[in-house]
Amino acid sequence: MLALHTSFGKALIIFGYIFGLFLLVAAAAVTLAVGSCWVHGKTPDGMEMDTAARFCGSILVVTFWCYSALVLGVSHLLRTAGNLRLCRILAGLLLIFIPFGTVFGLLTHIYLRNREVQRNAV
Repeated sequence: MLALHTSFGKALIIFGYIFGLFLLVAAAAVTLAVGSCWVHGKTPDGMEMDTAARFCGSILVVTFWCYSALVLGVSHLLRTAGNLRLCRILAGLLLIFIPFGTVFGLLTHIYLRNREVQRNAV
């Protein structure tokens, strides 16, 4: 599938997979840290965990896992060139996450627009 892409597209796909794997490792570390706090009932600085701290920890864990899945999903859709409309929507969602998500989402939009221009010119 990579033979169909330009060098910019190949670099974007490889960057997306590497960044997605990095986010998976970070999500696992955050999950372990928050889970450890839940088990022990204390925050890392020794304070008791209240309901707000548990809720914020849960939101943090879910956000990390969703962010990593979003990056890997966009990379997969770019590689397979399956549903480019869905790829564009997911890349738009990536723009929310500053700074790397914004850069990756913007470069994905630029790449998809250039592919559409090249396809329409032929």
